[in-house]
Amino acid sequence: MQVNFFKPYNVSQLSAKKQENTAAVNNTSFGSITRIVTTPAGEMLYRNNSNFFRCDLDWSKAADYIIQKFPDGTKIRSFACSDGSEPYSLAMILIDRLGLNQAKKYFPIMANDVDNDMIAKAKKGILFIDYIDIILSLKNLKNLTMGDFFKKSVEVNKASRKSGYFELRDVVKDTVQFARADALAVAQNNPIPSIVLARNFLPYLPQAKRSALIETIASKMPKNGLLSLGRYDFNGDACSAYSSQYLTTCLKANNFKELNNLYNTFTKIG
Repeated sequence: MQVNFFKPYNVSQLSAKKQENTAAVNNTSFGSITRIVTTPAGEMLYRNNSNFFRCDLDWSKAADYIIQKFPDGTKIRSFACSDGSEPYSLAMILIDRLGLNQAKKYFPIMANDVDNDMIAKAKKGILFIDYIDIILSLKNLKNLTMGDFFKKSVEVNKASRKSGYFELRDVVKDTVQFARADALAVAQNNPIPSIVLARNFLPYLPQAKRSALIETIASKMPKNGLLSLGRYDFNGDACSAYSSQYLTTCLKANNFKELNNLYNTFTKIG
């Protein structure tokens, strides 16, 4: 049986869907797209793993914080953006809260990744949709559904949880500007904006580069800025020498504090 999750819902239907799927959201670590990049010898360099509204960030609370702290708009950058699912997620939820015209003051979101293939996918805006993406969108979107952001509706098989690739509307593609670039080079050679997504890739970097990147972002970010890291950045297993203690120490030294209601998300207080 095919279940179309992209048809328009009224408020009561959306509420029922959210209640129905709440249990499935909790503790999931599903990634809608995974790409493992290795050396010629077969050693893993990094894993590109992303999906819409990735569950280690409360996207609703993040959007509310951005709108409250920066009502006139602000620059946003996404480091290691993979296929673009996360910056597009942020764009979607800002449009959901404000409408497209009012949300434009936060666009374009600047996004970069070192992987040429991922940047090419992101620019095309043809992204993979799976059952978990629908569940997470129902948790985060209040006024719109995922179907409002794509050129055509999509049917997701509820039993197998399989779907496929679907194209974003052009107005949604325009909300993010993608470029192939090294994260450290971008951070060192450009201003750091008030909102930064740097999520779930730090353990893959060599120790010196990882330290330089987080220090550059932390020292250059303006007051009241928001830095969103990921669960993997504090619990990564990509290299045995990785330690999350450095992250905590560096952020404290640069006057960051973790927001009480946003896991692994920090604001600069001075």
